[in-house]
Amino acid sequence: MVDQVYRARTPKASPLWQCLTRHFDAFLKDYEERYHPRYGFLRPIIPEVVNKFLD
Repeated sequence: MVDQVYRARTPKASPLWQCLTRHFDAFLKDYEERYHPRYGFLRPIIPEVVNKFLD
């Protein structure tokens, strides 16, 4: 049997974290004008989850 070792995650090193840090505020600001007509309203849970991830 192989022992599993816990490896601490480093989300700040991930490309996803870096992308969200750089661009999520602009995405939220532009969502209503650029994306709402095609995709509908932005569910409130989305910014909540992203902000928790970034914290």
